[in-house]
Amino acid sequence: MKRSRMWPEIRPYGWRRDVGRRRLQVSLLGIALAGLTACDAKLPEPDSPGAKVYASRCSSGCHRRFAPSSLTYEMWKLQVERMQGELVRRGLPPLSPEERALVLDYLRRHSG
Repeated sequence: MKRSRMWPEIRPYGWRRDVGRRRLQVSLLGIALAGLTACDAKLPEPDSPGAKVYASRCSSGCHRRFAPSSLTYEMWKLQVERMQGELVRRGLPPLSPEERALVLDYLRRHSG
C-alpha cells in the first residue's frame, strides 16, 4: 500500500542518531579488522639490524608489532617521533640516534 503525502511515515524519535551510530560501528569494525591484518606479521629481513631493533624496542610490551608495509615512510617518521615521546612518558629510554636511524632505514625500505 502506498502512503500518501498527506500522512508521512512516522519514525521513532532519534532514528537518525541510530543510523549514524550503526554507520560508526560498522566503520570502526572495518578499521579494526584492517588493523589486525597488519599486526604481528612476520618481518621482512628479520635478521637485519633494523628489524632486530624494531622488534625489540617498538613492540616490547606496549603494543603489537605492525607490518612495515602498513604505513608509508612519511607516516612511519611521524609515528617514530610520536613514540619517542610516549617512551619518555612511560619512563622508558627513547631510541638512541643510532637505533632511530636503523629503524627508520629499515622502515623506509619496507614501507607501503
